[in-house]
Amino acid sequence: MHCEILWKILSLIVITSKEVRTFEVKIKVSIKIQIIPKNNPWSYIVKWGVSLVEIEIKKNNKEKYMQLDRVIERYKQQEGMLIRILQKAQEIFGHLPIEVQSYVSDRLDIPISTVNGVVSFYSLFSEEPQGKYTINVCMGTACYVKGSQEILKTIEEELHIREGETTLDKLFTIKVTRCIGACGLAPVITINEKVYGRLSPSDIPGILHTYIKTNKKAAIGEEVKA
Repeated sequence: MHCEILWKILSLIVITSKEVRTFEVKIKVSIKIQIIPKNNPWSYIVKWGVSLVEIEIKKNNKEKYMQLDRVIERYKQQEGMLIRILQKAQEIFGHLPIEVQSYVSDRLDIPISTVNGVVSFYSLFSEEPQGKYTINVCMGTACYVKGSQEILKTIEEELHIREGETTLDKLFTIKVTRCIGACGLAPVITINEKVYGRLSPSDIPGILHTYIKTNKKAAIGEEVKA
């Protein structure tokens, strides 16, 4: 039974390490019994039987967790704070992997199931890495009738990915969404916060090129500064 519990602990570490790809895991074996989470996001102690297993996980993104701490401190007393904190966390990390959800759960002292339930329910949250620009293709009735399927197909062909996927350069993610409340502009897509309406498939290449061009200019600018 002891071996089974220890194996579950180590399996969780391996899965987490694969997901983040930035963890260093240190294990020291010694003495005692019980599980104690340390009061920081990088260390946990497991005391059990005649062996002490200390697991220290060091992240390359400590600064991001420090930013998240400041967000939590700012909003934790406000009504509806969980959604606000998760929105800010996603802005910081780019998505909401399970370790970030667990961290929010621990800091707010609420069940991880509650946090994950909110993340899973709202389409604005993503547990997987997203592109810099998220393209939402509206599939509400008005947009569907006016050809949103063809718009989606054209976007997929232009970017060589399918709905729900992200381009290899992490520039674009394609999503399908329900009615966004702009039926008079059907068919509609949004790219991050910008709305594009009354579209035809022929409009898509030019729109995408604008973002690709902007991103290249920004990259060149960063190189010049460096």
